[in-house]
Amino acid sequence: WGRPGRMRANGVTDYETSYLDEETGDVVLLQVTATRGHLFDLVEELSNSIYGVIADGNSYKPVYDFIRRCRSCGHQFTSGHLCPRCGSGDVVSSRSVVEALRRLSLEVEDVVIATDPDVEGEKIAWDVLLALRPYNPNVRRARFNEVTRDAIVGALRNPGEFDVKAVEAQMTRRVIDRWVGYAISGYLQRVYNIRWLGAGRVQSPVLNWIVDRYREWASSRGYLVCLKLDVGGRVCLNVRSVEEAERISNEGFVVVRSVDTWLETLSPQPPYTTDALLYDASRKLGLSAEKAMRIAQELFESGLITYHRTDSTRVSSTGMAIARAYLEGRGLPGEFRPRSWGEGGAHEAIRPTRPLDLEDLEKALAEGTVRVHLKLTWGHRALYDLVYRRFIASQMREAKVVKARVELEVGGLLVPIEGVVKLVEEGFTRVYTNFRLEEWIQNIEPGAVVKVVEASTRRSSLVPLYTTGDIVRMMKEKGVGRPSTYHKAIEANRRHGYVVVSRRRGYLIPTKLGVQVSEFLRTHFSELTSEEYTRVMEERLKMIEVDGVNPNMVLRDVLREISRKTGIVEVETEN
Repeated sequence: WGRPGRMRANGVTDYETSYLDEETGDVVLLQVTATRGHLFDLVEELSNSIYGVIADGNSYKPVYDFIRRCRSCGHQFTSGHLCPRCGSGDVVSSRSVVEALRRLSLEVEDVVIATDPDVEGEKIAWDVLLALRPYNPNVRRARFNEVTRDAIVGALRNPGEFDVKAVEAQMTRRVIDRWVGYAISGYLQRVYNIRWLGAGRVQSPVLNWIVDRYREWASSRGYLVCLKLDVGGRVCLNVRSVEEAERISNEGFVVVRSVDTWLETLSPQPPYTTDALLYDASRKLGLSAEKAMRIAQELFESGLITYHRTDSTRVSSTGMAIARAYLEGRGLPGEFRPRSWGEGGAHEAIRPTRPLDLEDLEKALAEGTVRVHLKLTWGHRALYDLVYRRFIASQMREAKVVKARVELEVGGLLVPIEGVVKLVEEGFTRVYTNFRLEEWIQNIEPGAVVKVVEASTRRSSLVPLYTTGDIVRMMKEKGVGRPSTYHKAIEANRRHGYVVVSRRRGYLIPTKLGVQVSEFLRTHFSELTSEEYTRVMEERLKMIEVDGVNPNMVLRDVLREISRKTGIVEVETEN
């Protein structure tokens, strides 16, 4: 809508602009401002409460206050005026944002809240509703999955209702995480006499996975021997002892025992969901889950991709039209194969909002035909390119390839290798591939003796360590956490000093403290920190959000379990 006017109120920027609604003929004046995230959170110190929640018979009343943020260390809290982590008095409160929003709400006919389209966004929207309704009764909820003109105008033209069940689910989740986290963390801190130790309903199962995999990795240590062949390609195998590694390295040839080939049709993968994007961002780009989510958030806010916290692969008609326009613009209309990849649901898959690949986007930014509010870094470009290629491929025809399975004998050991050796029809692989061509396999036949031209050996293990991408995928598969919390669980373990990330390959390695805490939690709080407990709790929270289950019933059961396992909550309540 062009360059907006700007006004500052209580440190909050208000943007003023207008647009013509071509459908109604109305000229709409807009004042746009941001909450900058959550405005309220559970209080931390409240007498006669259970960690900020008042128990009243069989009902539970969470008590909220303005969020304070320390400018010195970034810590967020709700009680007091000095940062409890670093002691700084340089603290900013969300009260100033609320007061600015209230003043602005008096100046307009309607207040439209368009926070993120998920349960956390719904909770923020609900808080804004409660804060502003006494000042302006015309408060409405708008949702959109992409920051584009058409999507926003459509959302403003057809606002929806507030999803109270989603709000209740998010509040219940926050209370459960507070109860489990505070009860167990307090116990840990007293036992180890370290005040910054912590545990949580989601982060603790993740820590256990990392510790267990490290033990498997350590017990399976050996050597990786790689042999480069004169026909191209190489063969790698793991062995246990250094003597065996030396013996294999000194082998001057390998014997081809069998070669099987066949023609296969490959279908493209669906466009990205959050877990799939974080997995590939880790594997292909070396990005941590936290950094990949931050970059994706910035791409979404810049209007370049759709909402990035989603477990849906669905593609809308708008998305299909973008793929069609791109392929036709490249002279490839015959490659277009529209696929919806699912029906219904609030979200789409993660996709671009324009028919612009990375090269087109950079050209449009240079010419000024596309404008974004931030300077694109290598990370922005790489992640956008990944999203774009995966999405376009999902709307293209299948590929036909020749695949092969060979069995090589190296020093008396059989090594199977399988891969794509030839592209017969490129199809979607024109823009996105998930494999590497092993063309050298075409140069060998059964019974052939292939010369080794180079050998290398390094320490390795039969079991690889986990990366952040592996953990995110496991969280999705096991039902632990949700798209907006995948990266937070990993980061929480890093912040507490339980896990470090290797520099070269991004492996997650538990520290000595992390191993000790994991063992302690399994011994004393196995039920509350197991992946099964977390998975079941996610299902119950979903029942609140979808089926309208009474949150008090869920909270009562959780409180009984915590009290039975720790006794801590009962003591805190009496005090």
